Amino acid sequence: MEIELFCCSSPWEEFHATFSSWEELFRYEDIENIRELYCSNNQLTSLPESIGNLIHLEILDCSGNQLTFLPESIGNLRNLGALHCSNNQLTYLPQSIGNLQNLEVLNCSSNQLTSLPGFIENLDNLKMLLCTENPLDFFSQEIVTRVYTRRIDNVERIINARVNHLVQ
Repeated sequence: MEIELFCCSSPWEEFHATFSSWEELFRYEDIENIRELYCSNNQLTSLPESIGNLIHLEILDCSGNQLTFLPESIGNLRNLGALHCSNNQLTYLPQSIGNLQNLEVLNCSSNQLTSLPGFIENLDNLKMLLCTENPLDFFSQEIVTRVYTRRIDNVERIINARVNHLVQ
C-alpha cells in the first residue's frame, strides 16, 4: 500500500510524503494539516473511521480500490472540495456526505451504486458530479432538476440511460 499526502504547515511550506500503512500515516506529527490525501490503486477494502479527523483535508482520492463503503466520519471533512471514490465496489454513499458544503467535485463513477441519494441536492457548491458506469435504478426528479439548474459539468454522463441503466 502506498498513501501519498500533500501537506501545508503554512502558506509557504509544502511537501509530499509517502506512507506504507494507515498506522504510519496517523502517527505523522503534522497530520492535522494535511490538505490532500491520495490512496488510490492500493486494493484497500476500507478507509479508517479516523479519516474524519483530517479536518483540513481538501482533496481525498481513494479511487481504484476495493472499497464497499465509505465511513460516516467522512462527513466531518468540512473543507473537502473534491472526493474521488470511483472504481471501487461502493453500493451506497453515506448520508454524512450531505454535510460537505464545500464539496465541488464528487466522482463516484464505476461502482455498484443503485441510486443517488437525495442529499446530493443539498450540496450547494457541487459543480461536477460524475456517476457513470453504475447500475442506477432510481434517480429522483429533484436531483435531475437541480443538476440541470446548476449546470453541473458532464451532466450528460449523469443521465446517460445506456451507461447507467436508469429506470424512471
